[in-house]
Amino acid sequence: MAGTDIMHIAVAPVDNLEDSLISRVAVILGKDLYGTRLLLASKIPKVIAHYETREKAEAIARSFSELGLKPVVFADSELRRYSETYRPYSAELNRGEIIFSDHNDNKTVLKPEDAFLILKGIIHTSREMVTDTKKIKVDVPLTVMTGGIPIVRKVKDTKTTVLNREEYFIRIYKRDTADSHIEILQNDFDYSCLGEKMSLSSLSNFNLLLTRIIAIFPDMIFDDRLTKYSNPSVLSNTLNNVEVNCRLIHTFYIL
Repeated sequence: MAGTDIMHIAVAPVDNLEDSLISRVAVILGKDLYGTRLLLASKIPKVIAHYETREKAEAIARSFSELGLKPVVFADSELRRYSETYRPYSAELNRGEIIFSDHNDNKTVLKPEDAFLILKGIIHTSREMVTDTKKIKVDVPLTVMTGGIPIVRKVKDTKTTVLNREEYFIRIYKRDTADSHIEILQNDFDYSCLGEKMSLSSLSNFNLLLTRIIAIFPDMIFDDRLTKYSNPSVLSNTLNNVEVNCRLIHTFYIL
């Protein structure tokens, strides 16, 4: 129906995926056993069902809870909502706090009482690169007309190449702030805060920075599952999968 907010049910990863559980979930969802197993076989929280009303979604969620699953109901607009991103370019790594600065020298301070969750993941992007080259080609009709004297001309040859890029990121969530985060990108950060340990490799610097952050905030939850696993978009091709996966992981940590 137009104007309604579709409701989604996400569940936490299942530690012990038994056949009996798969069968009972399949009955609730009205799906076959193979498809249900694929839905539940995830290492990160995953959306597994969609309904037109909150009442229906919550009823199904209660059925999942009775089976021992950990479900959460999300409105479509909740999953589509982008959280506010503060993207620092540099940092001061002090004992007990970190002072971040962005490209405009706007600063934010992270203290132990604020640090809650740090996620490490990978962003996969691709773009098309179009290149034009000039080639020499024999003009056969003109060559025939000249009695066999080769007539050549320059032609433009256009080639499209898809460039795939992989970049690591860190997302830091403060306590009680689900709709904002600090995000550090591997290739958009000044690692001079590492001092003499800074290397020529951005990945080495990125991992060392992560280690230093964790050392400053040892009580902060660290989760790197998004470097290994990623669920396909459950809503549309325009939805950012990274945004959805981060929101799901963060949500299940604050339950």
